[in-house]
Amino acid sequence: DLDGMSARRKFAYACLDWSERRPHIGGALGASLLEYGLARRWMTRDLNSRALYMTRAGKREMLNVFGLNCEE
Repeated sequence: DLDGMSARRKFAYACLDWSERRPHIGGALGASLLEYGLARRWMTRDLNSRALYMTRAGKREMLNVFGLNCEE
């Protein structure tokens, strides 16, 4: 829901993760994609860390919906 995004937050930017040194999508777009994926169980959180895991269904749907291949 792009209409619900805060006007004070940057829409999207490349953000380098401080611990993994890998890029991810920052800003309102990244937060919305995370919320969307968690709600659909495309990804899960590790409750003991900041880690996220892409589910098998999530990998499939990221390819179908966004054209992103999330296989490593």
